Amino acid sequence: MPLLLGGGERLLDNLEGSDVELEPIRTLEGPGVAHLKYRIGKKGASGTDGQRADPPKA
Repeated sequence: MPLLLGGGERLLDNLEGSDVELEPIRTLEGPGVAHLKYRIGKKGASGTDGQRADPPKA
């Protein structure tokens, strides 16, 4: 879902100490704009091969 932040509010500045991990997966730049896409996960939730672990099945 696209999100417009207007005046440049910094939403990702206070993640230190949390268990949230952001993995940049795509960046598109143009004149005066940058479109950033991240995969959001938990720190330490990757599989043994370095790939992201799948969520547990219910």
